[in-house]
Amino acid sequence: MRRILIVDDSKVMQQLVGSLLSDTGAALDFASSASEALYSFQQNSPDLVVSDIEMPGMSGVELAERIRRESLGRTKVVLMSAGDMNGGRSAVKKGHADAFLPKPLDGAELKRLVHAFVGKAPRAKLRVLIADDTEVGRRLLERALVADPEIEVVGVASDGEEAVRMTERLKPSLVLLDAFMPKLDGIAATREIMRRAPTPVVLVTADRSAHGAKVLFEATEAGALDFLVPPSWADVSSAEVVVFRDKLKELAEVPVVRRRSRSVPPPSARARAPLPRNPAQLVVICGSTGGPAALSKLLRESASSLERVGILVVQHIMSGFAETFAEWLESVSGVPVAVAQDGDSIRPGRVLLAPDGHHLVVESRSLVRVSAAAPVGAHRPSGTVLFESAARAFGRDLLAVLLTGMGEDGVKGLGVVRERGGTILVQSPESCIVPGMPEAAIRARLPHAVLGLEELAREIVERVGNRGGVA
Repeated sequence: MRRILIVDDSKVMQQLVGSLLSDTGAALDFASSASEALYSFQQNSPDLVVSDIEMPGMSGVELAERIRRESLGRTKVVLMSAGDMNGGRSAVKKGHADAFLPKPLDGAELKRLVHAFVGKAPRAKLRVLIADDTEVGRRLLERALVADPEIEVVGVASDGEEAVRMTERLKPSLVLLDAFMPKLDGIAATREIMRRAPTPVVLVTADRSAHGAKVLFEATEAGALDFLVPPSWADVSSAEVVVFRDKLKELAEVPVVRRRSRSVPPPSARARAPLPRNPAQLVVICGSTGGPAALSKLLRESASSLERVGILVVQHIMSGFAETFAEWLESVSGVPVAVAQDGDSIRPGRVLLAPDGHHLVVESRSLVRVSAAAPVGAHRPSGTVLFESAARAFGRDLLAVLLTGMGEDGVKGLGVVRERGGTILVQSPESCIVPGMPEAAIRARLPHAVLGLEELAREIVERVGNRGGVA
């Protein structure tokens, strides 16, 4: 297997680069200094080294020279820097490195270089375990999945207990669970899988009732990545079924870990940018995959302070679930939650959710609009639309929060929040179910602070209470 060594004294940058290269098929090693990198290089003989230039002690340029000599040029080196542009380009010109990339990194260019230097392994088949208590449901799912040559159904379970046992034994890439099964339902089965054999779990159901939604959202708290409504199976090559399969492929790439005890807070990293001390008068939040669980925790832990401000939320969610999501979120957080209507007022202590298929737009300091305008970045509702409109209305009095999620929604909007003097908090990538959105914001150098959920909640309390913030 090919190996890539990532060298940076910032753990956040290590994780960002690792995330960008996670689909290369290469084994990834990490080092926090040049001396640590040299030891790893001598032990593991990587095919490629991606290194920061500015590090304590030996610089990245010196490291590149050593690696070039010791590997006789066989190991490729990519240097990156936020400041020493001349040093990086000079190292390439002198032949000590193969390429240089400025920070913030262009992810597409980094992937292009990696592909050019070490190639990309062919995608392994997605190994799926199906669990459904109806024979018809199992057959339809299997038929739709195996029509894709990149997907293999490795097992079929008829109840939750069997799904847990088969996950331990077969070690699938992804488990597709019916939300309602005998013996163990979707929540309990997800919890057991996360405890005994951590594996990406996706729930499937067509039940849009309040009870059905409650099960789905609680399953995300237990560790499920997402839930999907099954498409029509009449044509396994239809666009609807293809989108369903592609979504499973995306979710299967998400790394999952054994669920932590609730008493142990997740790790966090703090951005170095100083945090403005403006008191927040409006809180706007955007989340995607993993967002329901993160949002419920955030609201629970900051509920007492939210009586002072309005809260507006964009959460990417399956169509038809906005109302039941609002009901569930209110029940678990204790904060009043409603789906926004066009012309709604912004009121302290109330959460307004973007409705299905519509943008949530801040019209003024007291009013929101609901818009069916074109999707932005393939999203409607879009976090960018919410952030941009809120920044224009509230300026430095705005607190914007970006949570876990796939893709980059909200990042462009955060740029406007920055320009208008607002405050930006981002969930730390290591505490996210899916770190894509926070990582994109960090690459763009937008956050004032990058925090785990517990710290994020405390910071919101402080910002709303006008007691300063993270230094």
